Amino acid sequence: MTNFVGDEAARTVTSVINNNFKRSVFLKPVDASSVGGATVNPDQTPNLDVYKAINAQFVLTGRSQRGGDGRLNTEFRLFDVTTGEQAAGSQFVTDTANTRRVAHLVSDAVFTRITARRAFSTRASFSSTRADRRITAASVSPSWIRTAPMCAI
Repeated sequence: MTNFVGDEAARTVTSVINNNFKRSVFLKPVDASSVGGATVNPDQTPNLDVYKAINAQFVLTGRSQRGGDGRLNTEFRLFDVTTGEQAAGSQFVTDTANTRRVAHLVSDAVFTRITARRAFSTRASFSSTRADRRITAASVSPSWIRTAPMCAI
């Protein structure tokens, strides 16, 4: 994984995604400094030969920054090192208060593309039928799915 390009939101997004992948038993993030640089231009295909040399299977690049309208604009591209093609990519535009949520969505999109499972942004809701309960729904911590093969990113 490379560091996302951009402002302070990019550092947060990079950190959250990296931590999500580290906690996963299926993805092993590669330290960007081990391939000669921590930041890659997200508008260009990275030098995949460098990542082949360290046996990485995928490379994640991206950008996250506040747009002219004040909203957070986050985009990512996932490259398959073996084929040299873009395997996934998306863009999210939201309020800057959702920086961490967007990072979890990017993590989930990458994880889903690689393993065909969801993991980081999965939520569950619970309802109460008791009239004396004021709270009727609660978010639960992300569920971790442990049924896919491990691969390096």
